[in-house]
Amino acid sequence: MAQFQASLVNPIDQSFGAVIDTACSQLTITDYSNYLQFTEMSGTIAVNYASNVINGAGTGFLTEVVPGQKISIKGVIYTVNTITSNVLMDLTAPYAGVSDTSTKVYENLQEGGHDASDFTKYIKITVLDQGGGSYIFTSFPDPTTGLYGSQKIDPPSVTTNISVNYNLSSGDGVYQVTLCVVPTFNAADTYQANDDYVVYGAKFYKCIQAGVGQVPDTATAYWTEVAETDLSNKYCTFGSVVVICNLNKCIEEKTLESFCTVREYVCDDDILCTNKRFLKTMKLFVIREAITVSNQRGAYNDIKDMISLSKTLCKCC
Repeated sequence: MAQFQASLVNPIDQSFGAVIDTACSQLTITDYSNYLQFTEMSGTIAVNYASNVINGAGTGFLTEVVPGQKISIKGVIYTVNTITSNVLMDLTAPYAGVSDTSTKVYENLQEGGHDASDFTKYIKITVLDQGGGSYIFTSFPDPTTGLYGSQKIDPPSVTTNISVNYNLSSGDGVYQVTLCVVPTFNAADTYQANDDYVVYGAKFYKCIQAGVGQVPDTATAYWTEVAETDLSNKYCTFGSVVVICNLNKCIEEKTLESFCTVREYVCDDDILCTNKRFLKTMKLFVIREAITVSNQRGAYNDIKDMISLSKTLCKCC
């Protein structure tokens, strides 16, 4: 299993790295790829504020970590000092977080050739809106045309976990965000067959035989050239963002309008149930709730239909 993974998910709080600003005018997209990779260890640990001691339960400290190795506890990186047993070790510095009797711990198992310093050329973030239009942020020119996408950005080695801003000019809808990051070939690193890809020159290569120091454009027994579209899921990931800013605004307006009707006929359900203004507001509330439920389920095709229906309701009198 590859230890490096392209990611749009914040490893600390598991939130999706595409956030809409309060004005609903901009989408901030963050690359959370694991340039410093941590893998979940077995068992759980107990930690106490200001203490160096780590007590484990179901852990295997003797076989899983070594003194001097980096570990991550609640998103903060510490260094292992000494290991006494499978369930007892200590840190070089006191634990600075909130005390916890049962939390997970992660060990640093960086894959060769996938440090932040290896990503010196290529990152690409593509935003596809509901109308099929695309906007491309890229640090790498198209190998055929030599042109950059919609906006040129720096590669991750310049600023790890970079963020880009996309203007939400096309309104409500489901926006698909795709992130691809590929390391530049490093002659000092060992690459794994059928798992590792690199950028070399202006081309992409897939490792087909494990080796070190084999230059991709000449060592054809070790590397094969591939297209950008052939990159594996190890290096590319995607997620969807549901934007309903206009729907929320429409609901606010219709709710205030409907309040006048409710105030006038607060005890007359027959009139309320036949009042078009009141019914429209209720329909919009139902649609928004349905969008929320569908978003949790990942039913984005259903959401597209719901948003289309909401636009029709908000436009009609």
